[in-house]
Amino acid sequence: MQIKLQITALQIPLFCEAPALNRKSIDENLTKLHGTDILLLPEMFTSGFTMNPSTVAESMDGPTIKWMKSWAYSLDAAVGGSIVIEKDGTYLNRFLWVTPSGKCSFYDKHHTFKLAGEYKVYQRGNDDGIIIFKGWKICLRICYDFAFLCGLETPKIMIY
Repeated sequence: MQIKLQITALQIPLFCEAPALNRKSIDENLTKLHGTDILLLPEMFTSGFTMNPSTVAESMDGPTIKWMKSWAYSLDAAVGGSIVIEKDGTYLNRFLWVTPSGKCSFYDKHHTFKLAGEYKVYQRGNDDGIIIFKGWKICLRICYDFAFLCGLETPKIMIY
């Protein structure tokens, strides 16, 4: 029998391309949070959705991952959300999953949103994004990827 998970999704207004300001704003919300197993943050939670990745991109040892590790430890919860990562001269919309022990897993968005030209700016990922947490198999996904959950290449209409 699997244990029940308490999941908190934090949906807040974001400041455009202002990572430090967004982390500070989220800090204010998280100081009130207790008793969750998983904290989910919005897509590109440090910048809002941006087509200017060079202005907000971080490395895998950047300030936001350190910030996520600190909160995961403090809340004794997994913390997940996507940010812009720069790797080898390309940009990724990367969902980060940080556990209370400090382990960081990630998933790079597969299905970029063509109408917005996202494919011109962000490299597509190719990993499966499956992690195990507290006995649960969790499939990490980002926004438009949800339309492709069944592995088909045609988006489905989904109600969130």
